Amino acid sequence: MQVIQGIENILTAYCGNKCEATVVKVLDKDVTYVASGVDLSHDPKKLGLSIKLFTYPETYQSEDDETKQALINEAITSIVQLLNVNRIDDLTLSIQDSQVDRVVPVLKTFWSVLENYKTSGTIHELSTSDLSRDQLRELFQAAKVKPTSSNINLDACCDIPDELTAFSKEFDFKLYTHNDPLGK
Repeated sequence: MQVIQGIENILTAYCGNKCEATVVKVLDKDVTYVASGVDLSHDPKKLGLSIKLFTYPETYQSEDDETKQALINEAITSIVQLLNVNRIDDLTLSIQDSQVDRVVPVLKTFWSVLENYKTSGTIHELSTSDLSRDQLRELFQAAKVKPTSSNINLDACCDIPDELTAFSKEFDFKLYTHNDPLGK
């Protein structure tokens, strides 16, 4: 439900007060957002759709793997349905967990679901955010579908660490920087 509320807030902010309210049913829930009169469709040849999905421990830490997978399914289904798109060009998954040892196990649980979306064509590229070289290597070893890129927070470094640069060259992997706020 947090995903749906977040999307609702973004769409309302995007449209401002110049549009009428619209109610859409997503996963059997009525979602109201202000987007009537705004064309959210896009020509994939001209414009790509990138989504960065943040997950927080309070959302998943007490949940079993099946429930975690249902959460990521709800997020992707909600995004696709609310934005009325057939494909997400790039989905970046960011696990916001201060306990470093939990990041990769949680990421692997979510990743297995994202691989299915990649295979079906709903997602074109999968990416990660704020992983160390060792975490990326562990994901690469476990994943059927490898991430194509990763984001590195500028607050964490001013230069991309040499070990990540070497990893990206070894696996033909792109590294991008971002300036998202750390934590919440």
